Amino acid sequence: MSTLTITLQLLLSLSILVITHEFGHFFFSKLFGVKVEKFYMFFDVWFSIFKYIPDGPHKETSIKEGFNFMKHTSVNEDITPIKKKEFDKNPEKYIKLGKDPLVLEEKIEEYDEEVNGKKETWVKISRRTLGGFSLINYTGKKLSEPSKSWWHNTDFGLGWLPLGGYCAITGMVDETQGADKLNHPVQDFEFRAKPAWQRLLIMVGGVLVNFITAPLIFWFLLFGYGERYIPFSDAPMGLQFHEVMKEVGFQDGDIIVSIDGVVTETYKDIANTILFADTCTVQILRNGERMDIGMPREFYRTILSREVAQLCALRFPTVVDSVVTHTPAAEAGLLKGDSIIGVDTLATPCFADFSKRLFEMSGKTTKLVIVRNGENDTLSVDISENGKIGFYPVNPTHWFNIKTREYEFFEAFPAGISMGIDRLSNYVKQLPLIFTKEGASSIGGFGTIAKLFPDEWDWRSFWDTTALLAIILAVMNILPIPGLDGGHILFLLIEIIIGRKVPDKWLEYAQMIGMTLLILLVLYANGNDIFRYLIK
Repeated sequence: MSTLTITLQLLLSLSILVITHEFGHFFFSKLFGVKVEKFYMFFDVWFSIFKYIPDGPHKETSIKEGFNFMKHTSVNEDITPIKKKEFDKNPEKYIKLGKDPLVLEEKIEEYDEEVNGKKETWVKISRRTLGGFSLINYTGKKLSEPSKSWWHNTDFGLGWLPLGGYCAITGMVDETQGADKLNHPVQDFEFRAKPAWQRLLIMVGGVLVNFITAPLIFWFLLFGYGERYIPFSDAPMGLQFHEVMKEVGFQDGDIIVSIDGVVTETYKDIANTILFADTCTVQILRNGERMDIGMPREFYRTILSREVAQLCALRFPTVVDSVVTHTPAAEAGLLKGDSIIGVDTLATPCFADFSKRLFEMSGKTTKLVIVRNGENDTLSVDISENGKIGFYPVNPTHWFNIKTREYEFFEAFPAGISMGIDRLSNYVKQLPLIFTKEGASSIGGFGTIAKLFPDEWDWRSFWDTTALLAIILAVMNILPIPGLDGGHILFLLIEIIIGRKVPDKWLEYAQMIGMTLLILLVLYANGNDIFRYLIK
């Protein structure tokens, strides 16, 4: 059930982010009078799951008004130029009329084109084919004249491949169409007909909406839930440290008081400072005495190479809250309120020690040292193969002084913006780490993203993670890589600077290279996830 819950959260979060991102492109396109042919959630490679056609049936299709099932919903018009000498070698290879049942019409014309003073003859194949196959679609009533409504003149759909979404903007070279489809006179409603500043806003629109989405989510989270945190400096049992922290001098039970003289109250303060500082000095409290620990230079490389998920955590005792029936814990006689202070001959003063020790003794029978009603006792218990015995501990929040800052509605707005800027700043600081050997090996795909969500549905956690993903999506999309929004923005900025457009063919080649790199990156990231899963 936990895997299903995580998967559902991941799909819902990505769906929200994709729709809002593409809406940014859609909004500015419609604002400037650019036609958006398709607005799709997920990719409709070969076919789509659902399609809504608000303007009524497209020409020469068999669909009718209302619901239609398993129909081709549109007619595509393609123009393919081929060098005549290539065409003459094997014309049958290129002629599809009469062979492909989807082809409605096909015209073949010759024309001459001069490139760098050299004249060459080309063959232009103009083809009209049935396309847009959809399992389920709903078609509106046929309009007597084109509607000026924002929601008309665009087909909306749900694809089957959950790798993002897209807006098919007329007159634009992108992943949906190449330069060959623009071999016709420019029309007013096309992307390429608009001035550079309008095209720039259309391309920035998706990223802009993602940047806005994150602080809006934080605004409502702060208003609805407030800001809750546990002051690490008040931890009664101190902190539990990862091995990499112990290697530089920390000990379990230490309390981090400040870093370079700046008081640190939360884990976020500690992790961000240690990760992003080239070097720093951590002031701790150990057995009531203050002392300093100097962090080595470029310690982030060790953190990344060792795939450290958490540098430190709060320590709390292992006290039984409830025992699951028909489990080793129940059979051993463990009761609500028992404190577990040891496993076999090893003392386990906190829950982290206890969990680690149980896992080390998976599949064995051992003794638990417990405290019941103020007296020590031992119980014999069988540990399962996954290191569990079958009880729920008292909630960790029971042991700490949780602070909550409440926000009024309008008071939460600037705090949400500040939180969004803080998250954005921290993520941008992490980007250079990707280009290190350790950072590259830590890149992950959907599996890594899924781990951000809890295995039990919690709306607060869901929206907080969605806001973080909105920031990540915005930053990644703004990178000047062809195939991403940032690639289009880069070419538009070049156009504005030099005063003329970059040739469409250049854009198409850059798009192909960029998409290839992105596909390889996706394969690499998800391959890392699979590799980590197999070796653990």
